[in-house]
Amino acid sequence: MNTRNIITENEHSDMLQVDNDTLLDFLKLFAQMEFRFKIYQDSAGQMPFFNSHATSKKKPIQLNWGAFVEKIEDLFNKLEDSGDTQQAKRRLISEPPKIQRVVSNKAKFINRSEAFDGWEQKEDIVKLADIVCDIRNNLFHGGKHMPRRGENEDQTRDQNLVRDALTILEKFHELFDEVEAGGCSTGVDQVNRVTKKGSVRNFVSIL
Repeated sequence: MNTRNIITENEHSDMLQVDNDTLLDFLKLFAQMEFRFKIYQDSAGQMPFFNSHATSKKKPIQLNWGAFVEKIEDLFNKLEDSGDTQQAKRRLISEPPKIQRVVSNKAKFINRSEAFDGWEQKEDIVKLADIVCDIRNNLFHGGKHMPRRGENEDQTRDQNLVRDALTILEKFHELFDEVEAGGCSTGVDQVNRVTKKGSVRNFVSIL
């Protein structure tokens, strides 16, 4: 069974304007990133990217994207300004995806800044982590893919958002490799990373 076809070859396929390869590569990279959060150990033997100190078995795992982007912020800010990553960053921050909230008893898309006070004042890399997670959530959870309405709406926005988020995730993985080089992370062979833009291979099982 070709899982790449399941996502878009159905009665709702015209509602999500994202090609299969970009969509699957983004979801795979997102899954591997959160997997890496759960196994990374720093040089002090701490696991800072999730609530590893929880004492109850009933406590769900809570991943800490904030701690991760704080760790890579200096490296990220040194990236070449004209590179693909910085261009993707500018596009995502200038026109971020909306998020779903209950408005007048209905599910509505609103700007993130309407839901979270002070979001516009956050550091760019923190905004990017929020945006990548928002795109993942909007893709992954059902009932969020609505058909385009109006002749003036950009039919390529979904594709552009996921493509740019994929570019950011690729860079996050590269910078994670640099973080791991200074820690003692085990369990993920660094050879099995994203090897070039748009290429995803050898993912660790998350099941």
